[in-house]
Amino acid sequence: MANLVSPMAHLHNPHAFSPPPPPPPPTTSSLSLPKTLTPRAQRSKSNHPPPQPNFSIPSKDQWNLQKRVKEAIEVLDMMHAQGLPPDRTLFCILLKMCSENLDFSSGLLIHDKIRVLDLETDIMVANKLMDFYAKCGRLLLARRLFNKMREKNTVSWTTLISAYYQSGQPHRALKLFDEMKRVKALPNVFTYTVAFNACSKVGDLERGRKLHRELIEQELESDEFIGSALIDMYGKCRSIDDALKVFDEMKEPSLVACTAMIDSYNLNGKGKEAMALIRRILSSGLSLEAIKELGFSCMIRACSHEMALKQGQEIHAQLIKTGFDSDVRVLDSLIDMYRNCGKMDIALYIFDGLLVRNVNLWCRVIMGCVDSGWREKALRLFADMISDGLEPNPSLIISVMRACDCVEEGKGIHGQSIKLGLLRSMEVNLNPEFADMYRRFSASGEAQKLDESH
Repeated sequence: MANLVSPMAHLHNPHAFSPPPPPPPPTTSSLSLPKTLTPRAQRSKSNHPPPQPNFSIPSKDQWNLQKRVKEAIEVLDMMHAQGLPPDRTLFCILLKMCSENLDFSSGLLIHDKIRVLDLETDIMVANKLMDFYAKCGRLLLARRLFNKMREKNTVSWTTLISAYYQSGQPHRALKLFDEMKRVKALPNVFTYTVAFNACSKVGDLERGRKLHRELIEQELESDEFIGSALIDMYGKCRSIDDALKVFDEMKEPSLVACTAMIDSYNLNGKGKEAMALIRRILSSGLSLEAIKELGFSCMIRACSHEMALKQGQEIHAQLIKTGFDSDVRVLDSLIDMYRNCGKMDIALYIFDGLLVRNVNLWCRVIMGCVDSGWREKALRLFADMISDGLEPNPSLIISVMRACDCVEEGKGIHGQSIKLGLLRSMEVNLNPEFADMYRRFSASGEAQKLDESH
């Protein structure tokens, strides 16, 4: 390796959080949930400590997003009234802003205007719309848009494949990747990166190696994103030698590649090698921000894998001292560390301070509550997630079923899942799981109906 780390200044974003977005539209379900499952608006505040105020760093752009969207729509109306063609680039910029801030209501306003101007068939606009719905946790709507598209390009396929992976459905992501190749659509480096991530998630080493061979044939293996994804895939599939080979062949491994290698060491029980690589990177002349981000995030994950609570708490204290406790990736790592170390109260303390929470984080926190025996808290958070319009993945629904203490709670989850169309969109048939849940509460009639349905 010529240089250990190439400059990656863009990785540090001090404005990771935004003020609270406007409340989402009410869920379409009219199902009456048990008390434990009522949304947050109908309950008193949680009993764990309030969030630390310095978890949030609002930016002016984020505060003013709704105002800017409204002004942009007014400009578009004026252009339309004067007979000028609609500006698709402006729509794409606005949708990107809404995606980044998870501002669902503003995005809906933009979609309405796109529909009025008959721009849904524009492939660039359609791709941005699909990405917006996926980022906001509305996978069903994203898939519906994809199915309606008369023309699909590589970006269209990659967006939906990534959406399935990000929502915790890696098998479906890989299935769609195979479908993409069957219709002769050409995957790019980003598509392959998501495919490798999905292989990592399901532990499919042989499939990952097959994709790696495809990349070599297409001379794409030297791409920075691909290299990092390969290291991550081999590490998570317990093939540390392959991960190290990819890393050593990089002339200038990026910060992302170094992080993937450190995580691979951690996952494979090589903590000393992980810390040695961290020390090499810390002495490589990176900017202070990049060093802090890499060092803290990787060390937190190392503590998480080793369940080393004391060391993790020391790192957390250092984060607060240096004012670096507002980066979304660092806080995400802290939540996982406390969750894995059995400190769900602290994990929830941090989670409550986040103003932007993606579906994946919601799922991990709720499942952590179930694993920690916090039954009622898990069910309440699940109801909050549903009321925010986010779609849980199959693993979360199975986990929440375990938290049910009576048949009414189980029926509430089952009914809500059916009402929102979640069961149709998932890669796993959950009817057997719901049948087992009903049998657990001696509701044999309900269980038999589900047994007979598949």
